Amino acid sequence: MGNIDKVQAEARARWELAGRKGLIAGATGTGKSKIALDRIAELFEIHAEKLNVLVVVPTEKLRDVGWPDDAKKWGVNIVYDLHVQGVCYVSADKIPSQHFHLIVLDEAHHITELSNNLFETVTYDEVMALTATRPGKHNETERTKSNMLDRVAPLVFEYPVEQAVQDGVVNDFQIHVVQLSLDDSVKNIKAGGKKKSWMQTELDAYTFLDSQLTKLRIELSKKDVDYNLCLLGNCDEAEKLKKEREQLFIRHQIAIGNRARFIYNLPSKTQRARDILANIIEKRPGQRTLVFCGSIDQSKVICGTQVYNSKSSDEYFTKFMNEEIDYLGVVNAVDEGQNIPNLDFGLVVQASSVGRRLIQRLGRIIRKRVGVTAHFYILMVKDTVDEKWVESALEGIDPSRIIRYNETK
Repeated sequence: MGNIDKVQAEARARWELAGRKGLIAGATGTGKSKIALDRIAELFEIHAEKLNVLVVVPTEKLRDVGWPDDAKKWGVNIVYDLHVQGVCYVSADKIPSQHFHLIVLDEAHHITELSNNLFETVTYDEVMALTATRPGKHNETERTKSNMLDRVAPLVFEYPVEQAVQDGVVNDFQIHVVQLSLDDSVKNIKAGGKKKSWMQTELDAYTFLDSQLTKLRIELSKKDVDYNLCLLGNCDEAEKLKKEREQLFIRHQIAIGNRARFIYNLPSKTQRARDILANIIEKRPGQRTLVFCGSIDQSKVICGTQVYNSKSSDEYFTKFMNEEIDYLGVVNAVDEGQNIPNLDFGLVVQASSVGRRLIQRLGRIIRKRVGVTAHFYILMVKDTVDEKWVESALEGIDPSRIIRYNETK
């Protein structure tokens, strides 16, 4: 497989051999959407005006812009506009009963039990599922997604990032992991409540949040044991223990969220991201950088007005797409599916606990450009849950592509 056409042809052939129902897992930039669009064009030649296709996507942006733009790029826009229905996964179960000649599951790792109900409501001839990061088996959520896909679109073709780089289908890349430490000198974190508050260092604040979570985890584990023993012994306390367990579980989840939000918005991490972006702007003028932030407020501190998120307009996103500006701060946006032209740098201020998001973000900057090596910066706080998230996300990446900068104290 020396080029993208061969990769697409192999993926299509494997899908055909599997009865035209299967999952194509290929690195971002290998043209998975074109494989689907080519099939849509072929189906129009067969069914003409009766053609009915459904494309399921994770976001409205992909539904309303991404796929229509790709259809126009590949000359299938008229057929697409007339014969393709687009729907987001969150609404897929609301599609009324009908027959589809083809169902395309884009970013298929977003499938849920609710959206999977679609396959009980409609009839169909073919299913083509597409993803750059197929669900694994390492936790219950991933196993559930994997099992659902196995039922409707089992894996028929896999083409990982490393192979794509080796074959010259996507750009070479280098990952720079900037290892930070929690600040233990500046008291800039507010603690306490309305009646009494005080300032803490990052280290003190994280230590407290982490200890609270550990304590709740131990209590929840003990409550699980008590509840299960009670069920086995038919004791009278089962209902009471069940409610106590549910309350503890809620507190435990809140504690997880509190610790995560703290890590997402660390002042020292935000400042280091500003320094890195400023360095790129100063020393690499004209180089295009996408900054993945942990919150909207953080994105504004790092990137000023040049941000794109659920509460912003499309103004700066459009300017960035049109290459009128050189950097853009995003929050939970353009992680996947969006084809952004000529990116040179990715800066991940906050890695996600969901490992595949890092690979999806990496995919934004490695689309093929002759003679370019993409650079991907990740900020990571040592000796915290942040380190666990990053190391988990980097599993499977060739270690020779990872450079670590130890800025810990």
